[in-house]
Amino acid sequence: MPFRDYIEGKSSLSTLLIMGIGYIVLVGIMSIKWSLLYKLTGSLWMGLGDHLFNNVIVTNLVHVISNNEADSMQIVRILIGQLISFIIVLLFYIMNNKRTS
Repeated sequence: MPFRDYIEGKSSLSTLLIMGIGYIVLVGIMSIKWSLLYKLTGSLWMGLGDHLFNNVIVTNLVHVISNNEADSMQIVRILIGQLISFIIVLLFYIMNNKRTS
């Protein structure tokens, strides 16, 4: 999306770089979170459920309309939702490891 917006002239090179870095961070957070969910449950279903929940709630139900365009800060909203979700999963993982140790 950031590259497409840059090619179409809707964003600058600096916006392309910032948004690209944001997406890379987002993918890293989601990968680690889904790995932790697999380690906690031994199943891929929890990661699939997390992905579904985040797509439905964070991405699709909560839209922000700004003066410039509809949902111009979508990546920020998604990143915040993923960070909150990551922290919750990480806390469960840490508590589970303390119990089993």
